[in-house]
Amino acid sequence: MKLKDLKLEEATRNLADALRVHIEGRLEEHVQQKLMEQNKGTYAGVRFDDDTAKRIKAFSVDNEIPQRVESGKLHSTVLYSKYLPNYKAQGELETPIVGTPKKFSVWETQPDKSGETANSLVLQYDAPELVARHNELMKEHGASHSFDTFKPHVTLSYNIGDLDISNLNPSDIGDINIVSEFGEDLD
Repeated sequence: MKLKDLKLEEATRNLADALRVHIEGRLEEHVQQKLMEQNKGTYAGVRFDDDTAKRIKAFSVDNEIPQRVESGKLHSTVLYSKYLPNYKAQGELETPIVGTPKKFSVWETQPDKSGETANSLVLQYDAPELVARHNELMKEHGASHSFDTFKPHVTLSYNIGDLDISNLNPSDIGDINIVSEFGEDLD
């Protein structure tokens, strides 16, 4: 490949990345879907301690959150990218990462096979160490991200219907204790 072609390819990638960071809404889910359609990809996520999962479950039950995510499936995505052959998950963390609940948001899901979307409920939380880990993986592996900044969050429900979340208090959940990082290759 000629140098001119390499520069054009790099410029095209840079332009595509710049466009991605300006598009809001369902881009992250769209990118995730496109990655799954490719041959391979890499997923990295984190899990919480049992106490955190129990508190999230109790909060969801007490506040009648419909179609709750099962306690054992609660997680936060750290990276969803093209295939990263050198990525190794940290596994159990020596020291837990502690996140502070910030706010609840309703995010529209990707359309299902019939074209229908749903309202998911996510809890966004502050976790500077998790953001640093995300940035480290991005830099180390040359991964891309769909948004200007990485916002740690955990999904409590993938379909809350028209539930009014205005009275939900994120601090009622307490600290989010992250105890392990896992990863998997995507086909």
